[in-house]
Amino acid sequence: MTAASAHEILIVDDEPLNIKFLTAVISAITKQTGLNINVTSASNGEEALKISRETRPDIVLLDVMMPGMDGYEVCEALKADQETADIKIIFATAMGREQERSRGMEMGAVDYIVKPFDPDKVINILVPWIDRNAVISEATETVPDLTPDMDFPDDMPGIDIKDGLMRVQGNAKLLKQLLIEFRKSRVNAVAELRDALLVGDDDKLASLAHGLKGVAGNIGATELHKASAEMESAVREGRATEFAALCEILVQKISQILDTLNQLAQAAPPDVSSTEDDGDQSVDPQKARPILEDLRGRLEENDMGADELIEPIKALLTGNKYARNVAQLGVSVDSLDFAGALTILDAIAETMNTETQG
Repeated sequence: MTAASAHEILIVDDEPLNIKFLTAVISAITKQTGLNINVTSASNGEEALKISRETRPDIVLLDVMMPGMDGYEVCEALKADQETADIKIIFATAMGREQERSRGMEMGAVDYIVKPFDPDKVINILVPWIDRNAVISEATETVPDLTPDMDFPDDMPGIDIKDGLMRVQGNAKLLKQLLIEFRKSRVNAVAELRDALLVGDDDKLASLAHGLKGVAGNIGATELHKASAEMESAVREGRATEFAALCEILVQKISQILDTLNQLAQAAPPDVSSTEDDGDQSVDPQKARPILEDLRGRLEENDMGADELIEPIKALLTGNKYARNVAQLGVSVDSLDFAGALTILDAIAETMNTETQG
């Protein structure tokens, strides 16, 4: 299949972890169907509209609750513009009420997926909208290995490792990375929750609980997910007498999770901003090019196995003028920024071609 026939999917979510989950699921779709799928992302409604008008994606996976323009407003704007009206919109929502989910359908969305994401359900919903003739290969429909990676501590209070691994289809490395990033992104969550309760900012309290709910369920933090959902429901239903007690339960759950995830802090991604001088060690293009092209193919297919090639590439290129780009390449692949990784790969290839010609 050529690049011209690729299916374009835009993921819109203000939570980076949700974008990574959906990118991982789309990677599985690529493997199981052979479909050529390009993925881009946007973190807010305004950015989503700009990208949609510029690239005309086939499908927009659209979060409902976002700061600024919410998903409903984005959907309305896309449908009102004749240039984007035909784009298929699938809502990704953590909302529990049927009337809230059906609202998007009435506005022109074709379907919705529910957070926390069940990868099998997401795949079954997405594939027909990507290509109605696509068939999921039975040979690749295997049950993921739910044995935790040896790098996980034996005891992780607040985290159901088996559930978390199910969400990422058995990819222990990805789950570990997401847990670490969750810890970083929610380090101030307790203070924010207590401040919102203290000043009576119900909108902020509901928003914080909603954000926690949407992500917690995807990392195996089942009790935190439940406490967040109960807090959000109480605020949205105006049950003010319950706010303090529910907020304290939520604070306890998030504190437990953060304490647990401190054990994984040493696995944080490396800082490439201070990479040492590149040096001028020579590179053998004959050895490097095949691995670089293999990586390019995996990136273009949103293959989660792309990370397997980073170490061989580092072994060939680190310690010379390519070192900084290779370090950035590793970070991009680890964070599932495959489009960014391809840009870095282009720069490496261009330097290599210039040297060869020179």
